[in-house]
Amino acid sequence: MPYPRGNAPVLINRLAGWKYAVLLISLVLLTLSALPTLFGDSPRIAITAKAPVSASALKALLGEVEITAIKASGNQADIVLANASDALPTQKALKAALPGATVVLDQQSKAPIWLQELGMRPIHLGLDLRGGVQFILAVDTQAALNAQLSSARDDISEMMDVASVQLSGQALVIHPRHGSSLSQLQQRLTRQYPKWQQRLDGDAIRLAISDQEQQSQVQLAMDQTLGIMRSRINELGITEAAVMRDGKERIRIEIPGVQDPTAARNIIGATASLEFRQAFTGPGAGRVPVNGEQGQPLWLSRKPVLTGSHIINARSGVDDMGRPQVSIAVDSQGAAQIGDFSRQHVGDAMATLFTEYQKSAEGNTVKTSRVINVATIQSALPASFRITGIGSQQQAQQLSLLLRAGSLTAPVTIIAQSTLGPSLGSENIHNGLMALSLGLGTCLLFVALWYRRFGWVANLALVANLFMLLGLMALVPGSVLTLPGIAGLVLTVGMAVDTNVLIFERVKELLREGKSLGQSIHLGYDNAFRTILDANLTTLITAIILYGLGRGPVQGFAISLGLGLLTSMLTGILGTRAIINPIWGRDNRKGVKI
Repeated sequence: MPYPRGNAPVLINRLAGWKYAVLLISLVLLTLSALPTLFGDSPRIAITAKAPVSASALKALLGEVEITAIKASGNQADIVLANASDALPTQKALKAALPGATVVLDQQSKAPIWLQELGMRPIHLGLDLRGGVQFILAVDTQAALNAQLSSARDDISEMMDVASVQLSGQALVIHPRHGSSLSQLQQRLTRQYPKWQQRLDGDAIRLAISDQEQQSQVQLAMDQTLGIMRSRINELGITEAAVMRDGKERIRIEIPGVQDPTAARNIIGATASLEFRQAFTGPGAGRVPVNGEQGQPLWLSRKPVLTGSHIINARSGVDDMGRPQVSIAVDSQGAAQIGDFSRQHVGDAMATLFTEYQKSAEGNTVKTSRVINVATIQSALPASFRITGIGSQQQAQQLSLLLRAGSLTAPVTIIAQSTLGPSLGSENIHNGLMALSLGLGTCLLFVALWYRRFGWVANLALVANLFMLLGLMALVPGSVLTLPGIAGLVLTVGMAVDTNVLIFERVKELLREGKSLGQSIHLGYDNAFRTILDANLTTLITAIILYGLGRGPVQGFAISLGLGLLTSMLTGILGTRAIINPIWGRDNRKGVKI
């Protein structure tokens, strides 16, 4: 294209080759990443049965349910449904028809296979867009601290030369034996509990958990509870749940796509755990009275032989008499503990203690324990063994699930639950997309009319920016698109336009000052860059603060806003200049209208 050249060519407005490469690679990669989101997804049911299943048998079982695809191999099958409304009824029907089978409901992308093979996945949708259930859990961290005090009391009573150890509030009052050295006892306690505080209280020692150690234990209990909740949800076959901390002692769980929360509630709110203790028929030191299986008096060792924290696998089943049982496997440390104990106590009785935390009528957390099995040790126990006396097969299945997920050190209580239907989620998506389309269309029209040729370049960058933002959100781990997130997308469109408005208005000013078009482009981009960078940095800081302090939808807004700033800078500055430079970058004309 010939340009008027009154003077020597202006050798400016050249981008380095690597900048073009970065722009092109980013555009291609992020656009590919955005495509699966545009295709949407379909409900998929994954089946793992106890016996081989066939596609024809499954089709006959489902009857008139509209199926997009079905694939069966051995005892596994995948069914893709055409309508989301059929998902839950179909899952229930399959569970009823295939006893003992694992039937998992999730989503399958409608994107082409080649996109999926590239590892491209759609953006995860939040509850407000997809529907689902949300639980708010309160974690009783004080119970975890009390359990630690009780454990320390038992250890000190057994291992140290003391007359008594009493629990007094949040401390232990330790009385040494008559004639024993108080200072030596203090030294042993310091070595055993270096992070605890101790002081003399007459002729006794008062031992308490320090404030710093309490904070550490609370954090540990919260982290463990978060991990166990994630494991429990995975055991339910739910793959897209979000489990996060919500304040000091609360946990928020969001499960998209689930409309019947009964099963999830039963598992999430359960606090069951198992302990194995030596059983006695009479009282004695270090023993606590309980009721046996048939209500008969029984005494158990205060200190457990093995706790549920060592269980690494648990499966429900039935014994030779058809009674429910749970087969348990323990880790190496647990195997050593149970093996050593059983080897030394052949002929003695060992009880299985089932413990739950429940809410009383006054709202207090109450610990209840019952003996579900008492057996005589016949020989040294291996790392895998079985327990019976559980009750029903359903109770055995639930107990095995909880044991696989791990035992809670701090009991949890569901304090809030809310459910959002899929129809409302679809309405939110429709309204959000309408708002985004209206905002984008208005911006495109304004820029095209006001800036003419430069405006068309800006519009091209604006559309690319939206695709790149969607692609980036799909790539970022943990990124979830919510309704406020769509609001962030609309705001991003406006900020991207603002970037080009600042640049183009600066170019206009320079043209009015008598600069050539090429010089105006060069100086306009350079001068506007500082203003754009300062404005975007302050907004990015705001987005980071929102993400750190906010929860749920607020975080969704912060994610789309923060990532949108990055893509707006890339397309609004580098993208538009990559197009404008080759076309008008060496134009020496003055007084040009843009």
